Amino acid sequence: MMRLIGRGFLGSLALAFLAAATPRAAQGVITLAQPPAAPNPSAPGTPPPRQVPPDVSALQAAQRIPDNDQKIAAIEKWSKDFPESGSRQQAYTALFDTLVKHRPTDRASILDAAQKGIDAAQEGFRASGYSRFAGALLTAGIFLEDAAVMAEMGLTVFEDEQNKQMQRARATHLGTLGRIRIKQGRVADGEKLLKEAYAANPDIPSALIGLAEVAEGRKDSKVALDYWLQAALTGRLSREDRVKLEATYKNAHNGSVDGLDGVLDAKYKETSTNPVHADTYTVTAARSNRLVLAEVFTGAGCGPCIAADLAFDVAMERYSRKDLAVVMYHMHIPLPDPLTNQSTVERAKYYNINGVPSYAIDGSLLGGGGGDRSYTKRIFSRLVLDIEKELETKSGAELTLEASLAGGVLKALATPAGLGGEGNAVRLQIMLVEELLTYSGENGIRFHPMVVRSIGGANSGGFTVDRGAPVAVEHVFDLAQITEGTQKYIDDYEKTRASTQPGFAFSRKPVAMNSGNLAVVAFLQDEKSKQILQSSYVRLHD
Repeated sequence: MMRLIGRGFLGSLALAFLAAATPRAAQGVITLAQPPAAPNPSAPGTPPPRQVPPDVSALQAAQRIPDNDQKIAAIEKWSKDFPESGSRQQAYTALFDTLVKHRPTDRASILDAAQKGIDAAQEGFRASGYSRFAGALLTAGIFLEDAAVMAEMGLTVFEDEQNKQMQRARATHLGTLGRIRIKQGRVADGEKLLKEAYAANPDIPSALIGLAEVAEGRKDSKVALDYWLQAALTGRLSREDRVKLEATYKNAHNGSVDGLDGVLDAKYKETSTNPVHADTYTVTAARSNRLVLAEVFTGAGCGPCIAADLAFDVAMERYSRKDLAVVMYHMHIPLPDPLTNQSTVERAKYYNINGVPSYAIDGSLLGGGGGDRSYTKRIFSRLVLDIEKELETKSGAELTLEASLAGGVLKALATPAGLGGEGNAVRLQIMLVEELLTYSGENGIRFHPMVVRSIGGANSGGFTVDRGAPVAVEHVFDLAQITEGTQKYIDDYEKTRASTQPGFAFSRKPVAMNSGNLAVVAFLQDEKSKQILQSSYVRLHD
């Protein structure tokens, strides 16, 4: 887990993240500098306890089995039931240890469990897996030749892992030295160093910017623009660098920046495809009338949010908006995010969220965090279990939603029913979301779906519902007023940050909304349990 130590630390954290954004650099959840005190379980606003994912729960149950033969069989069954689980390495390690202790002559099964445990290790940690299993065989005094082969392989993998890490870290220094040489007039030497840095780490912005400037010096505008575009997609351009990118683009497009975002979108699609795809959901006989709601707290400057964001992208491909609605709350964690607004901050307070990525399915916060792109499948595989369980759970209410947009004013009418007269207090939430916008943040994600722009009610807190006699609630979203308020929020945030981090400024502020790309999501939520009783979704441009 990564934790911010304070505002003064942000600059050094950002530099470290930018320089070393390797697949290992962003695992788990990034948290706020000073998380709030532990909540009182009986206090309003206390989130429900995080659910233990089914794969984790099943593995824990298998490991508790006292009979060793039954334990081995249960873990082997678990591996077939949860082939994409993030707990695979733990499972195979438990299987290996049990086999070594209770079936020490079963060489094939022991070595198979060891290899599967090594294969399941995170990138950058396979070498330690080899060493761990080799050491266990040594301690048990069995299959020493196999242990030696493992140890030798571990050494080879270790050297390879360390070399990759060293090369990526070295790229930062090469890039700095290369730009210094260019500044000194030693262009050929500088370009050579920059190309070496780029080869070691294609996402290092300093090398890309330096190579763009070299190409501009040669009047090679096409090559220069390509490097600038790659630099922009890292999400790490300063405001001044953004101006240079636009100037280069203008030179090649008759003095206009029209179409620049489209070119960046196309390049991103070409180079950053989602590593996971899923089949379309097939409605089962047990399908209920529930529209499942996923709430995702994320950040454009959050490395571990990459896998979570991509996993929810896949979920939105698998399920229609009649099955699943997703809302994305952007947060300033760990780096400032211009897609954040006061409404998303208030929603985070409601759940006592202090780290991202965090996500809830129908009001239940799920365990687990995020990771790099390679973790997308693991997170998605867990999401499917929770989503499809909810799809077969009867809703606790009915909710109809109507919405219309005219003259920059969006009117939403939500009508709850079927709540029953008894039970906990219920609130109705009505949210304005932008279905897709583009912004390249520091984690490299460019396409951001279902971004929450505003939440209805006082302090974005929704509306009280009378269980016994629920009435329709109309809420009006004035787009110009929302845009103005968000602009002020972002400008004020920028000024406050600059007061402690001199020179801070957003390179872009994508505050203006596309009125042809809006939707409204409404849902009824039990105030005590946080359970979502029913949700509804309306797309405005249909």
